[in-house]
Amino acid sequence: MKRQNGVPGSLFPSPFRIMTKSILRAFFCGLLLSSSASAAQVGFSELMYHPLEGKPEFLEVWNYTMTPLDTAKWALTDGVTYTFPDFNPATPSAHLLGPKQRVLISSGTEAQTRAAYPAIPATVRVLGPWEGALNNAGEKVEMRDKNGVVLCLVDYKDGGRWSPVPDGTGHSLVLINENREIDDPKNWKPSALNGGSPGTGDRGEPVPGQAVAMDAFWKYNDLNVDLAAEWRDPAYNDSAWPVGQALLGYEPAGAVIPPPGLKTVIRATTALDPAPEGFSTNLITHYFRHTFQWDGITAGATFSIDDITDDGAAYYLNGVELGRRFLGAGPNWKTPASQNPVDVTETKNSISGFIPAGVLKTGDNVLAVELHNNSSGSNDSLFGVRLVVNSTPVNPLADKDGVVITEVHFDGDGLVDWVELENLSGAARDLSAMTLSSLTDFSDAAPLTGQLAAGQRVVMEQPFTPESDGSVRVFLATADGNHVLDCAPVRHRAGRPSSQSVRRAGVREWIASTTATRGLPNAPTGENTSVIMNEIMIDQPGNTQTSEFIELYNKG
Repeated sequence: MKRQNGVPGSLFPSPFRIMTKSILRAFFCGLLLSSSASAAQVGFSELMYHPLEGKPEFLEVWNYTMTPLDTAKWALTDGVTYTFPDFNPATPSAHLLGPKQRVLISSGTEAQTRAAYPAIPATVRVLGPWEGALNNAGEKVEMRDKNGVVLCLVDYKDGGRWSPVPDGTGHSLVLINENREIDDPKNWKPSALNGGSPGTGDRGEPVPGQAVAMDAFWKYNDLNVDLAAEWRDPAYNDSAWPVGQALLGYEPAGAVIPPPGLKTVIRATTALDPAPEGFSTNLITHYFRHTFQWDGITAGATFSIDDITDDGAAYYLNGVELGRRFLGAGPNWKTPASQNPVDVTETKNSISGFIPAGVLKTGDNVLAVELHNNSSGSNDSLFGVRLVVNSTPVNPLADKDGVVITEVHFDGDGLVDWVELENLSGAARDLSAMTLSSLTDFSDAAPLTGQLAAGQRVVMEQPFTPESDGSVRVFLATADGNHVLDCAPVRHRAGRPSSQSVRRAGVREWIASTTATRGLPNAPTGENTSVIMNEIMIDQPGNTQTSEFIELYNKG
């Protein structure tokens, strides 16, 4: 059971509390806030509020869109306080949060945070330290833009409808769906990994990473020679090639519409002007090479390419073709492009697919692009490419998912004496890879044994001692303690020896039952669901307290 500032916490409300006007107003204001807290463009996607001892807390902010966002002077204003860096001409793009990018704000320095969570990708920025500390019992966390407009709000808890797993086990809270309400407990879950997934998606979710930016520097060859296929090889010697920053090329003045957020100046000419010095005109083919670093997962990776090309192009990663646009199969250096676009604009996702196995490497990779004009008499050519690689993390729980705790039983002395598990997956699970415990550090972990067939239930005779108020959290974890598979936050109540899990309106709840259902489907008894609060008057005309009321209704 958690403690905050020396005060024992509880996962359970007292049997009855008097609701005052201020509390009810806060309740309804919370409903209004949560109704507007859905993710529109950007929001929190992970919260590490109670890390293992010695590790910093962190919040992950995610740009859900394909539009760059200006984060200058954004601020965390509740729970913890931090102001995002302002625009700096020395690093003109550092304040931007790119398409689908994530940024971490931490209670520690960047060095401390990366040391504590070594899986953070090198491409993900880490900001901090912030002032204050996240409350282990839960609190409101808010992010505002430089004008004070609320961008995102979440009011997390360590129990109730919120999972209690992240409270001290080393797991974080991670967002399930960015298109649903952010401030909804059903839209958050414990991270699959101990330590969370800072800077990436949670288990099994593709992690997009921008490998090549639209304004990258490229080596190019415009000598009007046939380079055959050797130039595509990563080991090809391009040291003599000139270097330029995209967008590269020449274009009649006014013909180009730059993509949003692109700050590179396009070298524009009139139709009668020569091409810029150092870049030849009247060619069919130009060659481009760019070396980029990749530190993500390589197996099973996919890619997408956004491009600005006049006219056609073929793309090669480490010598292997990824695809082509406006260009027929098997081109030679004098093959013209099949189309001549009138207006050259950015094309999103012009080519995409799986990267062939073994092609993407950890470390240096070379993207080579062969740009073809529509004719040798063309006086324009333009080139810019964004490469996004999507990698899928290995799911460490692929052979363990699906086993859950369904019932916890207390003996006559109020001690846990047995725990029921059920395998909800479609395959058998090895229980010897799992443990049951009641402490967040798993120091009382009891190893399990045997196999649990798909759909089968099993009862484990396992004693645990609850807190003084009868509450206990039973954890089902992997044998190494790195992954919590499930958690039962239950409490012993007199005359109700069994706590059983049920799912109502998409939310899993634990119900204290007067009878047990050992080895059988759960069917809690003794619960009174007939009496409900049917109406609440919290702010009546005249603002007189004597007119406030709560109406109870017996629907049974």
